[in-house]
Amino acid sequence: MAADAPEITASVTALSGGQSRIGAGVILGSNVFNLAALLGLAAILAGGIALHRRVIALEGVVAVGVSVVCLLVVVGTVPAPVGLGATAAILGAYLLLLSAGPARLGRWASTRGGRCG
Repeated sequence: MAADAPEITASVTALSGGQSRIGAGVILGSNVFNLAALLGLAAILAGGIALHRRVIALEGVVAVGVSVVCLLVVVGTVPAPVGLGATAAILGAYLLLLSAGPARLGRWASTRGGRCG
């Protein structure tokens, strides 16, 4: 929470000033940078990150879905409450899928082999 306090403060300030696009841009930009910096630096230092392709596919589908919803909200195509509902639906389905356990996930549960990065 402390590491994200500047982004949260900047976003809340922008949103309270009626600058919703700036607020959303701050959040999206900081998240993209954090992911790139954390994963990129870890991959460089470790010489790679071991993830199965199925893990990347599952996480990628969720990330792309949430990113599309965010883009639609920022552009103004979708109202913010609808975007929040769509994001909650995507993340809810993701959590249900993860809580099903390896036996019920079938082909997604396999983590044998594979190294990406």
